[in-house]
Amino acid sequence: MKTRLTERIQGLYEQQLQHQLHEVSYKLSDKTLVIVMEGTLTKPEQILMARDRAELAQQVRTVLNSALKPQICQLVEEVMDVRVIDFLSDTTISTGRTGAIAIFEFEQKSKVFSLANSQRG
Repeated sequence: MKTRLTERIQGLYEQQLQHQLHEVSYKLSDKTLVIVMEGTLTKPEQILMARDRAELAQQVRTVLNSALKPQICQLVEEVMDVRVIDFLSDTTISTGRTGAIAIFEFEQKSKVFSLANSQRG
């Protein structure tokens, strides 16, 4: 399931932004999924940062995060077979790292339960 979600998130970035993420990692607990995406800054954001325009780069990133948020939320719901009731995300512009937290209704579905248990080992 993690591989499928990684592929879908990376595909979203490639399709929507023509950008490749460096890495996507996860931490799952009973009602939350934490997603860390490395290398989320696009070329235009990197150019702005290189020209000491961090504030403008942050504004661009905020707009991009807002546009991608519902799509990433939908991917989580589809891949994990859950209903996301809240989704929080933010990017540290200086590191190019985006963190997201999906909070979902808990219905004991085998896919989510087995993924959480496999991480506790």
